Amino acid sequence: MRAWLLALVAVCGAAQAADEVSFVNEGVVPAPIGASFPFEEAWKRAWSVIQLTPTDNGTHLRVTSYGYGIDEESLAMRRFFEAGNQQTIETIRRHFGAPAP
Repeated sequence: MRAWLLALVAVCGAAQAADEVSFVNEGVVPAPIGASFPFEEAWKRAWSVIQLTPTDNGTHLRVTSYGYGIDEESLAMRRFFEAGNQQTIETIRRHFGAPAP
């Protein structure tokens, strides 16, 4: 797992003791050299907020993304991250053995 994902998983348990825990991602990190990430301009404007809120039976995880434009590159990047974010959420859900929604 990526380091940020491990940190998020660690904090999920701590969210049970707080009203809400939020992380603000100030921007998308550029892809590693040699990696395929075709969104040369759109990533520069995008950012996310990750919120963890305790519930009676666990923790609610919400990922909200901002900064997407209406141009084709931004729309394509949004689709890319929608799929990737869903995989991340599913990984966290499985880690904690939570039931599927």
